[in-house]
Amino acid sequence: MLTVLVTYHYFLGLRFLTVIDKCCQAVRNKNPDFSEETIPLDDEKTYKMLSLGKGVGLFQLESEGMRSLLTRIEPRSLDDITVAISLYRPGPARFIEEYLANRKNPSGIKYSSPLLAPVLDSTYGCMIYQEQVMRICVSVAGYSYGKADLVRRAMAKKNPEAMQRERGDFVKGARSRGMDEKEAEALFDSIAGFATYAFNKSHAAAYAVLAYRTAYLKCHYPREYMAALLNSVMGDNNKIRLYRQECLELGFDILPPHINKSGVLFSVEEGGVRFGLAAIKNVGESFAKQIVKKREAGGNYTDLEDYLMRITGGSARMSDSLIRCGAMDCFGRARSVLVGALDTSADKLSHIRQASAAGQIGLFEAMGDPSYKVGLDYPRLDEFPTRVRLEEEKALTGLYLTGHPLAEYKAAAKSALALSTAELSDKYKGGSIKEGQSLTLLGMIKESTQKQTKNGGMMAFCVLEDMLGEIELVVFPRQLSAYGSILGIGSIVCVAGKLSVREAYGDENEDELKLIVDTVNVPDLNAKDLYIKVTEANEKRLEEALAFLAKNRGSSRVCVYYQQTAKLYSPKGLAVSVEQDVTDKLRSIMGDENIALKQRSK
Repeated sequence: MLTVLVTYHYFLGLRFLTVIDKCCQAVRNKNPDFSEETIPLDDEKTYKMLSLGKGVGLFQLESEGMRSLLTRIEPRSLDDITVAISLYRPGPARFIEEYLANRKNPSGIKYSSPLLAPVLDSTYGCMIYQEQVMRICVSVAGYSYGKADLVRRAMAKKNPEAMQRERGDFVKGARSRGMDEKEAEALFDSIAGFATYAFNKSHAAAYAVLAYRTAYLKCHYPREYMAALLNSVMGDNNKIRLYRQECLELGFDILPPHINKSGVLFSVEEGGVRFGLAAIKNVGESFAKQIVKKREAGGNYTDLEDYLMRITGGSARMSDSLIRCGAMDCFGRARSVLVGALDTSADKLSHIRQASAAGQIGLFEAMGDPSYKVGLDYPRLDEFPTRVRLEEEKALTGLYLTGHPLAEYKAAAKSALALSTAELSDKYKGGSIKEGQSLTLLGMIKESTQKQTKNGGMMAFCVLEDMLGEIELVVFPRQLSAYGSILGIGSIVCVAGKLSVREAYGDENEDELKLIVDTVNVPDLNAKDLYIKVTEANEKRLEEALAFLAKNRGSSRVCVYYQQTAKLYSPKGLAVSVEQDVTDKLRSIMGDENIALKQRSK
């Protein structure tokens, strides 16, 4: 019966049905008897995972708001998941706080009529399902089940006019059974407001089964599940980046594409999930299938020549993309060299095929003998710069796979006391950072658009991306005039400003954080930190010096050395500019011999 119900209701979850099926197929490679039907519905580890809000990548449970609700409900059964799915909708959502309070303290539940208790006891006094409305109509207003079903249909069709026509009959029936008129009207209004988006319980239960199965698979078979999930969103780079981060949370990574290890799609390996060849831009599934088929039949590709001799069809652009994203790094040559050799290979391959067709050389000799070589010319070239390689990887796969442009700036970020976007989000949610507070971020400009203000000036809205997320920067005209030249797309910058918050509204899940920009500078990988020596003669001027520095924010750490006590400390939250005019002014305050710039320790 449950299987029939699930099959009937899950057409909306078709993608996740496919994810479950493909995941189970992968699990059967090591556990032949496994199937989704054997998944237990009372697994403690799965419910624990959901209670911690780890719902990314799960059917119906992925949004921030739903994950937050699960941490509060702390589900321990399929019924709890059914409730969460049903509550997290615009109509029933107004009962969330009441439900949670009543769940915590059932003795505090109060009903306007004792007739409501048998209907609402199981959901702690709250209306959650359409079926409960039907039962209320029957028990409180004396409807027949047939007429109550008409109310349910009006709810399902989101027909508020039909619901309102029932108002008089409902209030009349409720009064005849002892309910006060005002209470009956209030109850009906509650039903009408709830009705628009309410689930029937059978629908919600079917969704809950599917949601639970995705949770169980992610909990117990994380690599198999994430591989299937990634395959379901191929082409959606935003989703792939999100799920890559989730892989890291689960303790493994997406491994770079590899001509001798990658499958057509994302696949499971001991160390993680291997990037699929078909997911590489310009390659395509048909060409990827040929690569894998020829590899399975003839063994691994030994070098670019071997690859070119065995692969037929496809365009040079496909092979070029494979090289540039790193799939041929295993051949032991620089990507720049492989690209150069590929550019000169077309004429030679054409000549071989023409000679073979004319009978001048045997086709078997040319195309089947591994000892036969094309004779590629490998140019002597320096490797592409690291930044170029990484940007090409991202352009072709949606991800930085062999590194990150910001990786070498970790020391600079630390010295500038820069938060990551993830740290900022956590600190804001925890209350340790509030709106209007000054902070520093280091990242790369991902997007930038300009807009004319009412006063005729130009301001900019930029997206700053770091290794863990992104945030919008608001750059007003004065700052844009001063720093616009270094805010181009792809620029790596250290930005200081004040936190701005747009509170969540309506169905939005969480507040939106932005940074109002004060200053911008380009972090220097060879940056120096500022040292101030405090002596008996200049100690009283230290406060003035620090106040001046606070107005000249940058990426250099300040280290204050007290000569009398031989103690060194860094003022919390202070990272400054060390431009010539700043240090000159500082020397005039503290004395030339008491200011020094020293190479930053990594």
